[in-house]
Amino acid sequence: MKGAIMVYEWVVFIHISSVLGFMLVHGISMGIALRLRSERNVEHIGGLLTLSRSSIRFVHLFVLLVFVTGLTLGFLGNWWSHLWIWTALAVGVVMYATMFLLGTRYYDRVRRAVGVEPFYGAKKDVPVTPTRTEGLETLLSSSRPILLAAIGIGGLFIILWLMLFKPF
Repeated sequence: MKGAIMVYEWVVFIHISSVLGFMLVHGISMGIALRLRSERNVEHIGGLLTLSRSSIRFVHLFVLLVFVTGLTLGFLGNWWSHLWIWTALAVGVVMYATMFLLGTRYYDRVRRAVGVEPFYGAKKDVPVTPTRTEGLETLLSSSRPILLAAIGIGGLFIILWLMLFKPF
């Protein structure tokens, strides 16, 4: 029994560490997203977007670890008969999908507007040139970063509440 408890505790440790790792690397992009709303120098914007892109590649690794360890904890703790874990899983999946769809497309438009390689749709070894610098002001003044931050923070707090209090 003691061995099973230790395994569970280690998986909890890895799960929480993965969430912290996710928040650290994604926090870079969130900070940049909020900073972009007031930045108008195209070179600075390009640099910020490049930094954001380099941190994002680790986000998916941490998200995968969070989901795998969370699912593992569901089995180790026999939580699958409780509604709270299903709700937390659904909130996590919906939050991830929403952030991906709303965030990636939006920031790819900003990237293209300032001549930075987008995440998707760019051909390798083909230089990216600015496409819509005239629409950059509209893109940068969008409330999309605020919406994304609210979805992310709100979703994380809901999941944290569900995990700690297990209300149902």
